[in-house]
Amino acid sequence: VSDESATVAIEVTIDKDDQVTIELKVLIRYGINIPDMARQIQDVVRLAVEKTTDINLKEVNVNVQGIERGEA
Repeated sequence: VSDESATVAIEVTIDKDDQVTIELKVLIRYGINIPDMARQIQDVVRLAVEKTTDINLKEVNVNVQGIERGEA
């Protein structure tokens, strides 16, 4: 995911069964396909977590908070 396409804040919660939910709050740059970018963010985060940790990942949620205007 290009850091020029989206700005991200991350919240992680662990439930009583030790399952982890990652909530990503993002601002997407104007002109970017929102569903495609959200799916790409989910895929990249899930893959990175699964490859580097032994975490029981329940969900990766992407919440689009707004649209950023690009530079003129």
